[in-house]
Amino acid sequence: MLNVLFAADFPIAKSGIVSTASSILSEGVFGPTRIFSNVPVHINGESALPLSELGGSPVDIVFTHTEYSELPALVLNYPNAIFHVGDWPLRHWRSVRRTQRVKGTLAALRCLWRLRRLDKRARLAFVTQEDRLGAVDYGFTRALHVPIGVKKPTVPIKSQVDARSICFSGNFRYQPNRDAALRLLKIAKTHLAHYRIFLVGFYADDFKELTESNVEIYADVPSVVNFLAEHRPIYVSLVDSGAGAKNKILEAMVAGCPIICTAESLDSSIHLMPTISVVSRDEEVANQLRDWALSSRQNDLTLESSRLADMTSEHRSWHSVACLMLNGLQLRTT
Repeated sequence: MLNVLFAADFPIAKSGIVSTASSILSEGVFGPTRIFSNVPVHINGESALPLSELGGSPVDIVFTHTEYSELPALVLNYPNAIFHVGDWPLRHWRSVRRTQRVKGTLAALRCLWRLRRLDKRARLAFVTQEDRLGAVDYGFTRALHVPIGVKKPTVPIKSQVDARSICFSGNFRYQPNRDAALRLLKIAKTHLAHYRIFLVGFYADDFKELTESNVEIYADVPSVVNFLAEHRPIYVSLVDSGAGAKNKILEAMVAGCPIICTAESLDSSIHLMPTISVVSRDEEVANQLRDWALSSRQNDLTLESSRLADMTSEHRSWHSVACLMLNGLQLRTT
């Protein structure tokens, strides 16, 4: 019996912690599984049991984050568990410091203090190699790389890219996503009056009072990847801080969407392709959109993004990610 624990000091129902865990656990590679949590959470239709029912049983996987205040105690109690923490926080706060110096510096100092309390023998799992190597350099030599996977759309992908529509998705109360959405709305107001703009994801309705008539809000879609496949817009991600894997980019790729993004929107597992354009300035966003909107570009744009969708579907399945996690569980004694 596999025991899985969710641990956090904030509501995680709409977080990447739950969505990642749900995808990994849904693949059925682990056999019978029990789920426990210190906060309310539902995984694949099952409510997590309270911690009181765990008793003295061992825990195999903990889904949490590195800066969780009780993580040192969990590592002490469950030394053989794999702690799926997602990203390496020092890398995240250093990226924040580039644009918000005081906030990034103070947060990095707080993070360093918390990391000092954490046993370096902990088996921490990160979603990018960059984050794993950052943890290894700090002394967590048993750190693992368990990448983010992506689910294929369950609806047909629109036959042609709609180069006059733009989309950005995410949890919009996560500050990097909120900042990216505000930047996109600013560009849309000044340069993109003839484009449809979609904001899709949790708390997108926070922007209702800020939007122009060409901006459409979708705060509660059943599936972001299906939304992208049905509309097939240009996906524009202007995230300028953060670490970890960029699952929003993977979703756009597997849904056949061309992508305009900042370098911070990518991780090393995502290779540049003809339909991924990296930008740094607002003018570049507008220029690339105008170029892709030319009728002479439509067939090539559609064909190349379809090829990328097929490649992503083949090489980044959640089943392969779940198997990597299973392999890590089998190697815990090393």
